[in-house]
Amino acid sequence: MKRILIVALAVSIVALSLWAPAWGAERQLKAVSFLPKNHQLCAMIHVWVKRVNEACKGDLKINWVGGPEVIPPFEQAGALQKNVVQVAFIPAAYYRPLLPEADAISLSKYDFAEERKTGGLWDFMVERHKTIGMMLLGTWLYDPFYLYVNRPIEHLND
Repeated sequence: MKRILIVALAVSIVALSLWAPAWGAERQLKAVSFLPKNHQLCAMIHVWVKRVNEACKGDLKINWVGGPEVIPPFEQAGALQKNVVQVAFIPAAYYRPLLPEADAISLSKYDFAEERKTGGLWDFMVERHKTIGMMLLGTWLYDPFYLYVNRPIEHLND
């Protein structure tokens, strides 16, 4: 988890630093999450925001304004596309109508640090997200989410 956070932080800093010279003053990016800020699953978001803000002090500040109390979760992807917010911590399932294949992210048995090394799924997802005006930076959760079915699957036709 720590490694994923560091990779996501590094990618974010590099990507955002390319725009820094044109900014001049500190640039603020508004962020939202699908869960409230005090939810236990958001603990790593606090860490990520703090690290980005410390690493980019004076150039960039992430302002995490909240979760569903600010923008309903299923509307956050649209808010990101319209530049109402510039960062969104949302599951791919929440923007399935915009990019159905994004939901396949949750089916990978590898974390995104591993996916980045091999390319394939990571590269595909980055390119697909560009088509809807979004840039995929990574994920911060794996467990405790699982895939369930209501009967055994023994063949592809099942």
